[in-house]
Amino acid sequence: MIQPDGSEGASIPIAEEGITIGRNSGDSFSEDFFLSPEHARFKFSGPGALVAEDLDSLNGVYVRLVPEQIYELNPGDMIRVGQEVVRFELLPEESTSEDGTGIMGSPRKDAWGRLSLIVGKETVGNAYLLEGDEILLGRERGHIIFPEDGYVSGLHLKITRNDGGYQVVDVGSSNGTYLRIGASNSVNSGDYVLMGQYLYKLEF
Repeated sequence: MIQPDGSEGASIPIAEEGITIGRNSGDSFSEDFFLSPEHARFKFSGPGALVAEDLDSLNGVYVRLVPEQIYELNPGDMIRVGQEVVRFELLPEESTSEDGTGIMGSPRKDAWGRLSLIVGKETVGNAYLLEGDEILLGRERGHIIFPEDGYVSGLHLKITRNDGGYQVVDVGSSNGTYLRIGASNSVNSGDYVLMGQYLYKLEF
């Protein structure tokens, strides 16, 4: 467990049969009310091969991106940046009704996607349109800014679009960019995993 000042806190061993992490897993986790009672499971799938499994938790399991490394983005992916959680979405093609009437709405110009700010289980706050082939996000600079979130760096991450798809890159932020894993993902020794309020470093 990594403390807010960067020092190491409690250490939790992972047995061969794996370990379940959640609010019911002992004193180290009982006061983290952003953890589900059974939040995640870590188990070895082979020698030196660890798998992280999200046990249908409410708030998810996030893995920190390695700075300057390119990661593929897929529609529906959830990104944690600072204290914000956003969902990456593509905009549907513009359409008309069956009789040919255009549908009214704000001009989308060259927008092809959006980041939707998640503020509750089924609730979306602001939506930030994505235009062009490179979108920068930060606290002070960029196309999308979160000026009141002190955990977001001045320039934090970059989202790109090209013929091969969509990518996200942490551009060297202080507190990291985190991508929510699916139901089950392989993880590496040295990875940082965010669950609930706390950050953990995996070592095996």
